[in-house]
Amino acid sequence: MDLMPTINNQLTEWEFELLAKSGNELFSKLIVQRVRVSDRNTVTGEDFLESVMDYLEINVNKQYYFRKGYRTGTVYFECPIELENFQRMLSVSFGK
Repeated sequence: MDLMPTINNQLTEWEFELLAKSGNELFSKLIVQRVRVSDRNTVTGEDFLESVMDYLEINVNKQYYFRKGYRTGTVYFECPIELENFQRMLSVSFGK
């Protein structure tokens, strides 16, 4: 199953659900290689998630899925190196 990402390499919610139902190997990678982020500082709220989305759009070359909630989000990565880079960026930029 080949999917065409809508924004750079970001999967849509529909594509992510199709992967889950299919049991595809890509889904197995995505579900294991995930990071949950939250903005505990109510002042930044939307800005924090927008910064995360901007980072993903610019820096992630493989497929990923970002599930956004209220001041929280979960990022699913295809590539473990991009997961590590994202975690490093969070620890340096946001002190988390």
